[in-house]
Amino acid sequence: MCSLFDQSVPLDELLRLYDVEEIGDLAFAMKPKNFPRERIAVVLQAQTRQIEAMRWGLVPLWMKEEPKVQPFNARSETVPTNGLFRSAFKSRRCVIPVKRYAEYEGPKGKRTPVWFEPTEGVFSVAGLWEQWRQPNGEMLRTATMLTCEPNAIAEAYHNRMPLILDGPDAVDVWLDNERHEVEELTELMKPFGGESMKVAAKEE
Repeated sequence: MCSLFDQSVPLDELLRLYDVEEIGDLAFAMKPKNFPRERIAVVLQAQTRQIEAMRWGLVPLWMKEEPKVQPFNARSETVPTNGLFRSAFKSRRCVIPVKRYAEYEGPKGKRTPVWFEPTEGVFSVAGLWEQWRQPNGEMLRTATMLTCEPNAIAEAYHNRMPLILDGPDAVDVWLDNERHEVEELTELMKPFGGESMKVAAKEE
């Protein structure tokens, strides 16, 4: 499970990395520490490649009321068939740029974050997004982060890790909503190479 990540990446770097053509409202996003239910920056493909802020924690479009539980993580192995995520997996995939992410260690009540970062660039974490009509009529866009089995570095701290897409070609495939073949998409659902990431720091 990932419940804390750093998104303090210069916007111009993200525009270049993801070939973004359209910038949405990014107010209160792209912070050093992001927690569930906060606004995060998300890259998606519509008519153009876009970056905009969404709330972290998915609310499926078919929900009649805003649920108390809003999943901020989703198991990549089950999103093609899980009713909460199946529709978004088919046509509303996104990428969450991550400078570094954290897992916690230590006894309950004294847990501290351990940060993981790429050896270069940023992590491109696979995500799903939804659009839900609020009672006041306004549309709320939300997103969730996919997880997978951990690599050798991450497994020392948790039994899951974010599903990090390996390279620009994988990002292009994931964002292409014309691609519906489950086999092609699940080929991307592999633990990120341990040689391309490191334990960056442990907070006291």
